[in-house]
Amino acid sequence: MEGLTATARTRLSRFARRALALAADAGLFTAVSLPLLVLLYGPGYLGRPQPSGALAAGGLHGVADLLLTVVGPVAVIIACWARLGATPGKFLLGLKVVDARSGGPLTWRQAALRAGGYVLSALPLYAGFLWALADREGRALHDRLAGTRVVDEPGLERVATPGP
Repeated sequence: MEGLTATARTRLSRFARRALALAADAGLFTAVSLPLLVLLYGPGYLGRPQPSGALAAGGLHGVADLLLTVVGPVAVIIACWARLGATPGKFLLGLKVVDARSGGPLTWRQAALRAGGYVLSALPLYAGFLWALADREGRALHDRLAGTRVVDEPGLERVATPGP
């Protein structure tokens, strides 16, 4: 990171922490949903051929698959942003999502818009996420759409992890 300005280093560091937080959330949701899906659909769930039908068009094996891999995680993420300001991954990395204007908590509408914005951010090769690297305020596409920003919340990671 030599040769980068202090602002660029901070932006890159926050971007990396945001990416790690997203990976941590994905890992957590997988750790919770995968055993349940294997329990419901049987041990062949992962190697099962693609089923036919309406849900299969999205790569889903049934209603439980839809609920545990899409609806449930999205609902939890929206609730975490609206009620706590952070998902478990953001808690672990000391990040918080706030209203871009006031710095206060998100409304439920902002949280839902941000979740929808994640889809748009991911579509063109994750360009909407990478946008945060070029944005002068370090905000990704979904932050701009929802009027949010991710800030450092010193001490937040200590709340999420037990002390000695």
